[in-house]
Amino acid sequence: MTVWDKIYKSYKKDGKPWGSLKDDLLPEFLEFVKNTNFISRNALDIGCGDGRYLDYLQKLGFKITGIDSSKTAIEMSRKVLGSKANLIYAEMFGYDYLSNEYDLVFSLSSIHHGFKKDISKLIDKIYSSLLPGGFAFITLPDISDIESWDTFKNNKKLEEGTFSPLSGPETGLAHSFFNRKEIENMFSEFSSLKLDLNDRVNWVVIVKK
Repeated sequence: MTVWDKIYKSYKKDGKPWGSLKDDLLPEFLEFVKNTNFISRNALDIGCGDGRYLDYLQKLGFKITGIDSSKTAIEMSRKVLGSKANLIYAEMFGYDYLSNEYDLVFSLSSIHHGFKKDISKLIDKIYSSLLPGGFAFITLPDISDIESWDTFKNNKKLEEGTFSPLSGPETGLAHSFFNRKEIENMFSEFSSLKLDLNDRVNWVVIVKK
C-alpha cells in the first residue's frame, strides 16, 4: 500500500482531509481555464486524487483522463466522474504517457512528491504528451517552504532541495522544493512560461508547447 493510498483510505473512512484535500479548487486554475482557448478540450490530471478538478472540467465538456498511485483515490474519482472518465491506476513517474494527445495537462500539489531528476523527466513526458499549442498547469512548492511547513519541522535531507518528513501521514515520502531559476530551467523547452507565487501552493507554472 502506498503512502497516498493510506491517506485516501483514512480520508474515505473518517472524512478528515490531509494537505490539499482540505482546500477548494485553486482560483488560479479556474481563472486559467476560463480565459484559455482549448482546441480539443482533452485534459489529463496527474495525481487526480478524488477527481474534483476532473469533475469541474467534465462539466465544461472536456474529455478527461486521470492518473493516480492510490487505488482508493481512483475508486473515489470513479464514483464522482462515472464511466466516461478514463482513470488510470499507475505511478506517475514510471507511466508511459501518450504522445501528442492532450491540449491540457495539469498537476496540482502532486509532482513535487519525488526526486528532482524524476520530476524533470516527468516534465519532459508532459511536453511530449501535449498537442502543439497545448498548455500545462503545474504547482510546485518554493524552497522557502521547508522552513515554514509544520510537517517539515523534523525532516531528513535526501538531496539538495529534497527532503522527507519524519512524522505525519507523509513520513518518508520525498518532497522536492524549487527556486525560480530551477523551474525556468525545467520548463525551458516550452514556448512560453508564466510563473507566479501565491500563498497557497506557492509556484503556479503555466506553460505552452
